[in-house]
Amino acid sequence: MLAADIVPSLLKLVKPYDDFVAPAAVDVLCMLLSEVSVRLALTENGKVSLFMDMLVKPSDEVRHAGAKALTAFARHDAKMLMQGGYIKKLVKDVQYSRADHRAGAILALVALDAEVPAPVCEALEEAGTINALVTQLGNKSRALAAASALAQLMTIDHVKKTAIESHAAAYICKMLRRRWFDGNDNEDGIGVLQRVLSIAPLRAAILKESSVDLILDMLKEENSDVVYAGLQYMREIIKHDDGRKAFYRPPTIDPLLNALRCPQKPLQRCSIAILQKLYNYKRSTVESLCPRILNGLLSMIKCRRGSELLGTTTALRVLSSDGWCSSFLSMRRLLMSGVIETVRSAVVMHRDFWDLSHAYYNRLMVNCGKKGPNFREVYQAIGGLITCVQEGISQRHQDDSQWLEPQTPLEPTAVF
Repeated sequence: MLAADIVPSLLKLVKPYDDFVAPAAVDVLCMLLSEVSVRLALTENGKVSLFMDMLVKPSDEVRHAGAKALTAFARHDAKMLMQGGYIKKLVKDVQYSRADHRAGAILALVALDAEVPAPVCEALEEAGTINALVTQLGNKSRALAAASALAQLMTIDHVKKTAIESHAAAYICKMLRRRWFDGNDNEDGIGVLQRVLSIAPLRAAILKESSVDLILDMLKEENSDVVYAGLQYMREIIKHDDGRKAFYRPPTIDPLLNALRCPQKPLQRCSIAILQKLYNYKRSTVESLCPRILNGLLSMIKCRRGSELLGTTTALRVLSSDGWCSSFLSMRRLLMSGVIETVRSAVVMHRDFWDLSHAYYNRLMVNCGKKGPNFREVYQAIGGLITCVQEGISQRHQDDSQWLEPQTPLEPTAVF
């Protein structure tokens, strides 16, 4: 029995596009593609298009199986894929088709590039796909999809170079300014931004543009939605070392502290998470911003507005819980050098903290307002800080994940 004789049976198993059966059948076909007779059986009956059809199915397993089959075929007969127009069809789907078509096409092109880079490069250049995607970054209805496609395709080396040279970074900065990464119609704008920033050369190009100043300007706006968007964008950028370095400057701190005064809790969480990242960056050096952050927070303790007091005490508790020195000796050395002091010791020695503690245990007067947190939330936040700094409890609060990794819509009633 020839290997080609079982191809029809395998294709019958593939055709229903079942999540489990179809990928298994494709695995067997891939092992048989080294046989010329098997490839002929597929090409003569036009069955290669079956693998193309798999790329537009909603199942990730089926799409990956289709990309795997095309890649295996290209490994043995790339000429056939080119002559059959399959690579050109994939390139066309990336540029013009719906999101479901685009995702599978990108998956297949990236996989094919690892095996046959020359035909993929030629097809992309001939169609002008990368320049077309960059142009779409200026169209609000297509920008997020184009940015996502571009980021995924930039795992291909020659695509990376073309995208950088075609001013993609400038377009992305405009998307930041226009808040298109907020998302719309159930699109995950922040998720797209994360994919864009994961490409190091593109991220570096974005940082060379006016992105840092742009985001800092957003934080100074009176509209809390604009401020929240700016905080979210900054938070994603500083997850990368070059992003932290770009934002590690004195003008960054005051807008972050001002954000703690806003009654919207998701906004406060975002600000606290950023402050925590910046506080732990370069804190053992002379150019550390730790004193600026710490003094700024301590100056806000005397305030009796509910939202500001909640944000300030929570930020101080989160920073106090960080084990910032790896050893007793390193802590002693830094303290003696005067470069930095622990948050815990700074809070305990501050006069306004003792005034706040006295009010907490006697009669605490707080102006919560209609949009801010309630008295109980503020009272608990103050108690958490007092416990942390006075009793030396270093463990993180069980709800700190809400500040360090939230993805919550901006609404005043969200749970803190």
